[in-house]
Amino acid sequence: MGLGFSQLRIFSLAAESFEKALSFLQTEEEGASEGARALEASALQNLGAAHNALQRYHSALGLHRKAAALHSELGERGGQGQCFANLGQALSALGAHKEAEESYLHALQAFRDAGDLRGQRRCWEGLGATHLLLGDPQRAANAYQQALALLSKTQDASEAVQERIVGQLTEALQAKLLMDASGHIVPTDPQHCSPMIPSLARLAASPSLSSLPQQNKKGFPPIAYHGSQGCPWLAQWSQKDNGVRRTHQCRHASRASGPNGILNGEAVPANEGTLGRSPWRDR
Repeated sequence: MGLGFSQLRIFSLAAESFEKALSFLQTEEEGASEGARALEASALQNLGAAHNALQRYHSALGLHRKAAALHSELGERGGQGQCFANLGQALSALGAHKEAEESYLHALQAFRDAGDLRGQRRCWEGLGATHLLLGDPQRAANAYQQALALLSKTQDASEAVQERIVGQLTEALQAKLLMDASGHIVPTDPQHCSPMIPSLARLAASPSLSSLPQQNKKGFPPIAYHGSQGCPWLAQWSQKDNGVRRTHQCRHASRASGPNGILNGEAVPANEGTLGRSPWRDR
């Protein structure tokens, strides 16, 4: 039921459903089967993802970490990577961007171990957004270029995905131009902007940047796709597989999402881990 409520964007009811499921799946006692522990890890992962969607980031942190630890015990690197990615989103939303960067790097390595190219691409997008929030648009641009390179290896990705990443890369390069024009390191997170640093809005309007497309200049500071908006990874139970399928659903402030950047239902791929095959797709 929790996954159904998530699809309907009723995240409060989704969280309640995952909490009820978790109450039946606690496996702290010794001798719990691997299947029971896998289901508990997935319930924790989904509950954390629901808390991300509800912007309950403080309460989500412990859930992400516990789920990642359980996935690690099971040797399920794909699930562990998803939990680290969720953790990175929550940390970024709380302004802990350096810790978020570390979480994305852990997720990236986990997806590499699992052979999950799409998961790696998502991590590079998250790292790009995090670097922007840390005021390092050059590293952000490098991260988005990595994401584009991985996209070329996943031929089932939609044109909209490519357009999104190209747009993110463009924003990073424009932020780099703003930084070069001002002579300052300009954080794209308004909470970290010093009063001594000229505002991004004034910089974007400066004559030295008149060559930039007007529609893009209005977008400063750039929206972090995997930053403050969050992008939860969900694990889906499957009776057919008698295992767990991974799904990934994004809620971010983009043209494709609904009001307030709520879950837009984009499904992205995961690995084929120890819990069975997991067919994912990009739309």
